[in-house]
Amino acid sequence: MSEPSEPQGRHLKRIDGTSSAMAQYDPYQSTSSELEETIDIMELWRSVLKRKWVVLSILVIFLATAALATWLTIPVYRAMAVVQINHETANILRIEDFEAAPRSWQGVEQFYQTQYEILRGRQLAEDVVERLEIWDHPELSGEIRQRSLMSELQALPRRLMAIFDRSEPSGFNRASLSEDQQRQIAIRRAGAFLRSKISVEPRPASRLVNVYVSSFDPAFAARLANGVVAEYIRSTMQRRYDAGQEAREFLQGQLDEMRIALERADQNLIDFAQENGVADLGERIDMSNEALRNLNTRLTSAEADLVQIGAFRGMIAEGRGADIRPVVNDEQIRALENQKAALATEYASLSQRFRDDYPAIVELQSRIVEIDSQIVERQQDIIDDVLAEYRNLEAEITALNNAVQEREEAVLALSQQGVQYNILRREFETNRGLYDGMLQRLREIGVASGAQENNIALIDSALRPGRPYLPNTQRNLLMALAIGLAVGVGMALILEFLDTTIRRTDDVEKLVGRPVLGLIPMVKLKEQKQKTGATQKLQDRAVSHYSEVHPKSAVSEAFRSLRTSLMFST
Repeated sequence: MSEPSEPQGRHLKRIDGTSSAMAQYDPYQSTSSELEETIDIMELWRSVLKRKWVVLSILVIFLATAALATWLTIPVYRAMAVVQINHETANILRIEDFEAAPRSWQGVEQFYQTQYEILRGRQLAEDVVERLEIWDHPELSGEIRQRSLMSELQALPRRLMAIFDRSEPSGFNRASLSEDQQRQIAIRRAGAFLRSKISVEPRPASRLVNVYVSSFDPAFAARLANGVVAEYIRSTMQRRYDAGQEAREFLQGQLDEMRIALERADQNLIDFAQENGVADLGERIDMSNEALRNLNTRLTSAEADLVQIGAFRGMIAEGRGADIRPVVNDEQIRALENQKAALATEYASLSQRFRDDYPAIVELQSRIVEIDSQIVERQQDIIDDVLAEYRNLEAEITALNNAVQEREEAVLALSQQGVQYNILRREFETNRGLYDGMLQRLREIGVASGAQENNIALIDSALRPGRPYLPNTQRNLLMALAIGLAVGVGMALILEFLDTTIRRTDDVEKLVGRPVLGLIPMVKLKEQKQKTGATQKLQDRAVSHYSEVHPKSAVSEAFRSLRTSLMFST
């Protein structure tokens, strides 16, 4: 037989997968397996409502605690001063500053963070306390402190012990310290309290910084804020001045050492010049070089003349002395040859008409012979002069070579002295340049440290605050309300998760894994007083008997519904 199909449109389902028995179920109370793993908001809300008194109790506790803490808090006033911090410094003298300004983005960020830490620093707070002479102020000496619920609870055991213990407390005896030491201790203590009251808040997209100082007294808060800003500006200028002073002291020490080195170099140069007689070494070297150049020029010319005259000497040695240029170009020889030619012409003309013994012809012959002898004598004189000139050039060249060699040796010796002299002179000039540069730098730093602008400027001084900054009652109560609700709801959900009591049909279904077929109300039997005054319970103790007696009651209806569910399930 085939399994009967599941009725459509009725709120029935099978008991399990192996049985064909059906059971009635409530689709609004039962959920599918896919929805069992999801969070049911209504279920959580019902859990919270079921334990609403837990939520309300925790909420009341938090609100009461916040109200008590607010009531215990002493009103705190906060004054604000605004300062402008520039990472670059205006340079009045247009000279390089002795403090390097940050260039990169990381350097600028580190500079501003450093300034914020300086504003919150210990030294600045102690300087403010000392300059304003407020180390004995009740707020900074610890006599007046902020109250809180936690501090009151922590101080309660000490107060109780102080009531029962009346002995003198043993501790540090300040009476043994000097007045100055006691004042320094008070300043450090007051500075620590002041640091806790200072807060720094940079304004976005600007170079402005808000400096807050809190106090129980509004006038004292404004005074502290103005004092902190004034001391910060003064200390910044002081640090810049101290940096310039340190630079001046360092340069002064270096300048003294450089002065000694300059004097030593100058003295070494003078001693060397006196020992070697080179007071005018540069001029002497120039003169020697000029003389050497002249000797070389003369030697070159003499050697060229010697080459030419040597050629004439060679022709003379070969017997061709009459062909050398000095002989050929001699004017006297040319005149004699012209006279000889004229006489030869006249002789040729007379020899055609007369005999050789003719007196005129004889006279012409004698005159021609005399001219020939004069020409030969003149040629010999020129040849002797050429040979003498050759010997003179040889001697001159030898003397010029010796003179050039001697002059070169002298120039070399002067150059060697000049090298040492130039080394000493360069050392002197270098030391003098360094000395002059350091002296100029020392003067610039001296002027710059006094005329340098500060990169910190006060924009708004602190005014007396009109209302307290703390306590913020509205904020405290809202925070207590939010935290109390969160803790209360969380506690209710935790208790619901830990609660294993069966209260609803869903609890039964989750426990046994089967659907609920019906609910039978609990019957409370009433007591009736008889006329005799004795109390007697009704005899309908059985539930079925009660249903028979009251067929129209909710119990009878529940039994009939259970019967219907059983009929449908089977």
